[in-house]
Amino acid sequence: ADTDYRKANYGINLRSDPWKFLGVNLKYKFKQVSADVNEDADWASKKPGDPEYEPAATTNMYYPGRIEGWDKATHITSLTFDIKPVRYVTVRPVLEWETSEYDFNDELYGNHETANFNRYGYGVALDFQIANWTTLTLNYMKQDITTETKAKDHSSSIGTDPYTGLPNAGYVGALINRFDGSYETLSGVLTYSREKLTASVNAGMTTGQGNWENQYYWAGLTAAYKLSKNLTARAGYTY
Repeated sequence: ADTDYRKANYGINLRSDPWKFLGVNLKYKFKQVSADVNEDADWASKKPGDPEYEPAATTNMYYPGRIEGWDKATHITSLTFDIKPVRYVTVRPVLEWETSEYDFNDELYGNHETANFNRYGYGVALDFQIANWTTLTLNYMKQDITTETKAKDHSSSIGTDPYTGLPNAGYVGALINRFDGSYETLSGVLTYSREKLTASVNAGMTTGQGNWENQYYWAGLTAAYKLSKNLTARAGYTY
């Protein structure tokens, strides 16, 4: 298949500092990706088990063959507050909302909205200036994420064996119409910056929730040195 992509990104950022102890930052971003697909494969000759296989007896049960094109629009909005209760401490609450709609055009069904993606994020960051050249930042973020599709409407793998094409009440398959990908993240960064040198140490963990039961841990070190006005050398390692 040959696919032509068209991508566009638009954004706006509004910043306001009404008082010395309070700053407000509002961001909005719109992303759109469209694609035209030219598929030359003969889908009727595919073997059972391929996504495009379609035996004559179950013409409308299988995933809808050739996809001629698709479109995905994403809206991302974030609101951040910078609150300074005392001179060397900043409290930064964060609110985020992201939503995506995914439409495709195929030969059997026409236009369909196949997926909705929603993400709600909320958390807080704390900045501590613990010395003249050293800052500690702690971050906590909770992400509530759901993806909903029409998988059960377009695939017979829920009630049909994909290898033989025969009805099988006991076969469930791997397609689901709702996925919960929520997770929590806790991380920290210690930064030292003086004259031409900036060095930082970071560590954190992510705990998956819902259907996404994974845990990630990481730690890293990064250093940057300003060689001249327009040239900086940077090196780092994260495990």
